[in-house]
Amino acid sequence: MLAAMAKEQIVVTAIVLAEADSQICGVRAPEAVMSISHPANLKISVPMYGFERSQPYSSKMYPIIKVAMELTSETGALICKESEWVSSHASGNDQGFSCDVYIREPEKTRSTLTKVSQIVIRRLFASLEKQWKNKPVE
Repeated sequence: MLAAMAKEQIVVTAIVLAEADSQICGVRAPEAVMSISHPANLKISVPMYGFERSQPYSSKMYPIIKVAMELTSETGALICKESEWVSSHASGNDQGFSCDVYIREPEKTRSTLTKVSQIVIRRLFASLEKQWKNKPVE
């Protein structure tokens, strides 16, 4: 499956970054990211991704992903840090296909990875916003 993804140029990190960018530029951008009055850096990484079966005897495989975010000041001081993951059992992760389908139809691979990226980025931004609101005033 990884070979098929490479052949079709399906890069998980690129999909996650595109989703983060669209949520930052869109209405769903969290206060934690948008209300910073000085330059800051948002680092996003994908330490783990894959596909798993939600049921032992099912041929359907659902994408799983773990994404980490770090918001730092221009000087490198940590402002917020969070990681989140989406499993095959997550609400909204409802697009599962067999391994053969993922290989034959790369757009299904891309669409399922995009959907879990939307879920994980939304969760991460909500966590960052919660941290931001609970942060003591300095």
